[in-house]
Amino acid sequence: MMSIKPGTTGEIVFADDEIQNRIISISTTIYSETDRRIVLSQTTPPLSAADVGKRLRLTFLDTSGDSSTRYGFWARLRGFTDHEITPSQSVPALVIEKETNAETCNLRMNYRVKPATDQGLTVWLQKTPLAIVNISEGGICIRSKGDLALKPHDSIQLTIDVDGRQFAVESRVVRVWSPQMAGGAKSLQQFVSFQFLGNPAARENLLGGKLFQLERTQSKDKIR
Repeated sequence: MMSIKPGTTGEIVFADDEIQNRIISISTTIYSETDRRIVLSQTTPPLSAADVGKRLRLTFLDTSGDSSTRYGFWARLRGFTDHEITPSQSVPALVIEKETNAETCNLRMNYRVKPATDQGLTVWLQKTPLAIVNISEGGICIRSKGDLALKPHDSIQLTIDVDGRQFAVESRVVRVWSPQMAGGAKSLQQFVSFQFLGNPAARENLLGGKLFQLERTQSKDKIR
């Protein structure tokens, strides 16, 4: 089993952050690992009591071999503690509990792109094309003009079309919401966030390559 060396720098990504338009990753330092309990440095901005219980992924680089390999595992934030860095000095720290073993991963799956409708990327729910708010290798946030009758934890199959090449991916509904309008009324628009669960090879090779292409195109447009 892969173990983490104290002093290793890690990146925290909360489960919902992979498919919502928020912080992509938060840097931290691993202080210690005991069984499934891991102590990390407090982050900037700091995590709070409101984050306790949330599921997160911790990734880190293993440099013990001939080349660097990034690993990641799922865990939950269990609370806070004080970590003694010297006999006379303690610092705030986070306590997480591992839920899975470390596996190789790619941080690029957390990069979100907001594609235009004419850029060769379409996502379908059954036979209905979805309006993409943002998409990554890890998931997608979509916008609908009507109620899609979905609720959190529902499992659904989405079809992704990348420049005419299609593949299916099992997905899990993470969040469903409608913005509030002035006066407290709910908007007729509905937003749904999905986490991609299946077909990692197609997501990495087809979708990942397309997202990289769109990132480069959008970056060039910003420079002009």
